[in-house]
Amino acid sequence: MHRRLGQATAIGGVFFLILSIAMLALLNYAFYAYYSRAIELGREVEEATPEELEIRVDYAHWEDASASLNVTRGRVLPSPPDSLSERDGLSLVVESEIAASITVTQAIPGETVELIHNGDFNESFSYWTVSPPAEWTIDEYLPGEYAALHRSSRRSLTARISQVVSLDSQPESVRISFSYRVYVEVRPWWWLRPIWSYKLALYVNDTLVKNIVNIPSRRTSYDSGWRSTGSIDLGQYLTSPGNYLIELRITAWWWGLGRVAFNTWIDKVSSRASYGYVIEEVEIPLAYDVEILVRFEDEEAYDSFAKLLCSSNASASCRSYYWNSSEGAWSLYGEFYYNLSDEVEWFNVTMRGPLARLYFRSDEPFELRLDYLEARALVLNDGEIYLYVKNVGAGEAVVEAVWVNETRNPESGLMDYWITQGEEVSIPVSLSELVYGRRYVVKVVTSKHVYALSFDT
Repeated sequence: MHRRLGQATAIGGVFFLILSIAMLALLNYAFYAYYSRAIELGREVEEATPEELEIRVDYAHWEDASASLNVTRGRVLPSPPDSLSERDGLSLVVESEIAASITVTQAIPGETVELIHNGDFNESFSYWTVSPPAEWTIDEYLPGEYAALHRSSRRSLTARISQVVSLDSQPESVRISFSYRVYVEVRPWWWLRPIWSYKLALYVNDTLVKNIVNIPSRRTSYDSGWRSTGSIDLGQYLTSPGNYLIELRITAWWWGLGRVAFNTWIDKVSSRASYGYVIEEVEIPLAYDVEILVRFEDEEAYDSFAKLLCSSNASASCRSYYWNSSEGAWSLYGEFYYNLSDEVEWFNVTMRGPLARLYFRSDEPFELRLDYLEARALVLNDGEIYLYVKNVGAGEAVVEAVWVNETRNPESGLMDYWITQGEEVSIPVSLSELVYGRRYVVKVVTSKHVYALSFDT
């Protein structure tokens, strides 16, 4: 009885073992089938998700450039700086030329007599009377060139320089001219600038003839540069033989915190009495101009720009042109107008290379100061390009290699640049033979596709 019970137990254990093995095999098969199906479904989804990349290439960069400046119209004053590439406060000063004029026929006085003595101040203040004397000096502003200089920082001032002239007989005409320079230096207190006013006027026997300089109010410094009054008619003031007081009168004031220094130079004073007339043709200026050419040294650059820091002692317009090689003509790049009444002493004029032309024009003579020329050029990279790859597809993308012509990057192996949906990456690619004037074909190899584009340097 016990023997039969043991046989039954053994048979049951073997049956259970066989059943367990069968169940494990069935479970293993089911897991493998589901795993294989999941992989197939993943591949089907991946294949059904289209890959799309947007690729652009950057093979150039902006850098500081060199440019040379040549004044083609206008007179460059002595001692110009060697370069305008530094902010060193040294300016190139250019005097304007006559740009347009008309010729008229008029009666010019014949025999003339000079009425002013020591008009060039080579004999100090001989023949002249100045007031107040302590504020007047003789200044040698150029070798051998002397001028009467009035200098004062008083808050309210009136200064005079005068001479008595004599007429022995009735003249046909009397005219006067002189050169002058007005420099007003404003020194602010912290950020507060004082306000000031200045007037230089011509009088005969205490009668106003003409306001030479009249600045009602201003807060910034001012420098007129050397100017000539031209010929001023005194015929209605000197009408008969006798003595006449010719006076240049300075009136100025300033108010506020800080300090204002008024400086006035007077030179080459001449008054001529004419007897009789001669018919002559006279040229009357209508406009004045300055022309400047700027040439960029790197003519292979893809593009180039510059800006020039300028200042003018008169209102002036400026036109900026660039040489359009495709049309073989100058093309307008921009226009600028400087108004002297604006409280802006310096202004920038922009231009485009590789060859630029700046044309300044004014209705009156002017001095142009050029202080700083800053140039930039777009040039070819040095042995490297940058690929900007953006994933605009629905899934991930993997960049494995980049070909530029016959050069592979990397030389061996894979890049493995993973780019998620909507992401943009920058991929630097070394290229030792990157030179101007050549076509390059770029191929971006991903795990699914090859994208190609080309560019010309």
